[in-house]
Amino acid sequence: MNNADLSLGNSGGGSRYSIYLQWVRCPMNPAIQTESAFRLRPRQILLAGLVILLAQFWYFPAVHAATATASVDGPSRSVDADLLDIRFRREFRILVPQNTNRSGVQAEFRELISKFSDEQFLNPVWIPVKRWQDLIPELLSGQGDLIAAPLSIAQYRRHGAAYSTPIQQLREALVVRRNEPIKTLDDLNGRRLIVRERSGFWQQLHRLRERLPDLQVQIIAQKMPAATVLDRVRDLRFDVALIDTRQLTDADRQWPQLKILNRISSTTSLAFGLRPEAVELKSELDDFLSREQFARQSMFKSRKDFPAIKRRGILRVLTHNNATDYFIWRGRPLGFEYRLLAKFAAQYGLSLKILVPESQAAFIPKLLAGDADVIAASMAIPNHRQALGVAFSHPYRQHQGVIVARRREPDILGMVDLAGRALTVRKSSVDWQILSRYKDQGLKFKLLAAPEELDSEEIIKRVANGLYDLAVVEADKLNAELSQRQDVRALYSMPETAAIGWAVRAGNPQLLAALNRFIDKEYKGLFYNMLYTRYFEKPRPARLLNDHRNHVLEGPRISPYDDIVRREAAHYGFDWPLIVALMYRESRFDPEVESWAGARGLMQVLPVTAKRFGIHDLRDPESSILAGIRMLDWLYRRLDDNLPVRERTWFALAAYNAGLGHLLDARALARQLKLDPDRWFGNVEVAMKKLSKPKYYRKAKHGYVRGIEPVSYVRDIRDLYNIYRSFPRE
Repeated sequence: MNNADLSLGNSGGGSRYSIYLQWVRCPMNPAIQTESAFRLRPRQILLAGLVILLAQFWYFPAVHAATATASVDGPSRSVDADLLDIRFRREFRILVPQNTNRSGVQAEFRELISKFSDEQFLNPVWIPVKRWQDLIPELLSGQGDLIAAPLSIAQYRRHGAAYSTPIQQLREALVVRRNEPIKTLDDLNGRRLIVRERSGFWQQLHRLRERLPDLQVQIIAQKMPAATVLDRVRDLRFDVALIDTRQLTDADRQWPQLKILNRISSTTSLAFGLRPEAVELKSELDDFLSREQFARQSMFKSRKDFPAIKRRGILRVLTHNNATDYFIWRGRPLGFEYRLLAKFAAQYGLSLKILVPESQAAFIPKLLAGDADVIAASMAIPNHRQALGVAFSHPYRQHQGVIVARRREPDILGMVDLAGRALTVRKSSVDWQILSRYKDQGLKFKLLAAPEELDSEEIIKRVANGLYDLAVVEADKLNAELSQRQDVRALYSMPETAAIGWAVRAGNPQLLAALNRFIDKEYKGLFYNMLYTRYFEKPRPARLLNDHRNHVLEGPRISPYDDIVRREAAHYGFDWPLIVALMYRESRFDPEVESWAGARGLMQVLPVTAKRFGIHDLRDPESSILAGIRMLDWLYRRLDDNLPVRERTWFALAAYNAGLGHLLDARALARQLKLDPDRWFGNVEVAMKKLSKPKYYRKAKHGYVRGIEPVSYVRDIRDLYNIYRSFPRE
């Protein structure tokens, strides 16, 4: 059988316009039916192809425009503008002025748009534009999707372009010589006003010139330094100049002959530019920029109570960056404390600002200093809380200390059996106080202080590695660890327990009352119980302990979804058995499975992530597979082009599991450790495991990650892939 495939448009999931003809010849048996809808002779094939070509250019002008305007030397010039079109195109084209730093865009805006692109799974392409005045025309003609430069909202309106929520406020003030009798705008009549070419004062200026016919306006180049303008005003070469107030910080000292007329000033809102039809892109960008502005506003000191917190819209929270309280997973903030407090914040329309101190001992000092509003860090309520200057909420959990030992440690009947043993615990822990009392009562164990910067996970690791003889940690934290390791166990539960609560400043009674109302309502309720089960009783799905090696492959097929995977993997350039291995590792081929974190379907993609790839039904096998492949492809394309294909693939898989940010942290750490940042096995994977240790994750941009998970994940998929590739297939 000989198949010829004639296709127009993009043959994969990346295009919405695809037309196929199959010409199938089977001279041995004409009765054989194939997958083709019809069979044509060669002459009919040519005629049909011509008809389809004409139809495509006649009925699909958008596709024609996209292909006709594509440039061999640069990015494609598609007219499709909104978010879904950009994802299909795989290019987020960002127009930037050529004469600024960092490849045509200011560093702060480049970082901001890069962060937005990562969040939206977009591939940014930076397109420099020579002249500022050409930015908006280039945008509206379809040469880009976004202007990443601070232009005034008035400029966008004048050209009919859309614009984002404001990113900056530009305030300009008049500067004159100190002896000039100018007090109001009317005093400018007969004067020569110096204005930059991109000033936000232009709208007012047009109205002002109608009122002041003798006002002269001189436009100067945007690049002229402010110091030069001020020198010329001082030297009588300029009468009056309009200057950005950010450039006048030290003007009184350097130019004492001049005065700044703050009462005669102009404030202009600056924004990014978008095409009018990019409705979804604008919505997502505005939401992102609003959140970023919240984050910037949260870096301040304040000891004010709940009314002030509600006015500013931000609740600042001190917590641990670990596997139970708060962590980032695939770009999404999770954790028991985070999720619980996020629900509280949502009831009041507040945004959370998460702060992670360097050590346990820093929590209360930072709270009292006004750096945060709440401590939510599994903190036991001490008896001397009033002396600390803090107040605790109603209890929402119980602290049960447990002695951790290595797996083969023999059982004990009570604390008296610990004579001669060394117990390590943090001094700030309530367990230190309990154990100190036992020692005072004559028990003969050694009590050692663990460094305050160590979290429970690291203390447990040190017991497993033999660095500590025994240690005491919270039972819930040990349970979370026991789902991932089998080399330690609970040796003995401490006889005393302590209540756990959230801490606020003693002077914030209204915030404390609001937290107490929330706890009284939610404690032991459905939402609370779901969180507790997820993070403490069943904190993570147990890792596949090599059971894939026993997976039985029946017949010539690897999975029930081989045909779908073959088609989609080929379009995105992946070897399809690799995708099947990834699918098995994620879901064991169960399309109904849902993870502890809410990821769904065969490829275990979060619904919010799938939506950004144009996928809405993750229960549908084909949609789930497509969402996973698109996500893996996006991660692959975010990595260096010069990486070997295999290494780039391992990196993409690690990012699929842990998130791109943690992968980048691991590569940076590998470089610091003199390992090869371009090789996964034996190099970057070593650094990834270290990112679960405070010594390393406190310095990492994206914080804590349970590094053993992506390491095991990539190894599992590699082993499965090798099995699947060697298996005979049709």
